[in-house]
Amino acid sequence: MRKIKDIGIQFIIPIIIVLAWYITTTYTDTPSSILPSISKVKKAFGSMVQTGQLGEDLRVSFARVTKGYLYSILFGGSLGILMGMFPFVKKLFGLITTVIRQIPMIAWIPLVILWCGIGEESKIVIIVIAAFFPIMVNTLNGVESTPTGYIEVARLYKLNKIKTFAKVYLPHALPQMLVGL
Repeated sequence: MRKIKDIGIQFIIPIIIVLAWYITTTYTDTPSSILPSISKVKKAFGSMVQTGQLGEDLRVSFARVTKGYLYSILFGGSLGILMGMFPFVKKLFGLITTVIRQIPMIAWIPLVILWCGIGEESKIVIIVIAAFFPIMVNTLNGVESTPTGYIEVARLYKLNKIKTFAKVYLPHALPQMLVGL
């Protein structure tokens, strides 16, 4: 019985929002360009489903997000690994990435539009910027938190950097990397 009450609680706020929306669009002079009525939204949704526009728009959006996210994984993960494994790379990129990371996402939009225009590229670049820093920082933290004893054992076994990464850094850093992803 208690679980039924808990499930019902989750719907209180959405129901209040829909009721406020209905009351506002029905009993006030709110222009439909600011807040369209529920019936207009329902008609537009049905029309988009019927013509196939909704499916096409979802496909384009999913492709855009996937492409931006994959670029973020490639660039952010690579830089985080390099900065974690090589102190020189961290000294080289540490300050600039920390400074750039502090810029709010909304501030990037006009710059990206100037650099890339308003086409597909600018949308992908915004996604890359948004996902790059969490991936890079968490990957860096994961690699840096690898115990030095493990790294010393890899040196004793004379593992090269790639094998050291694959056998020492990656297994230890993977949980933190997944947090960033």
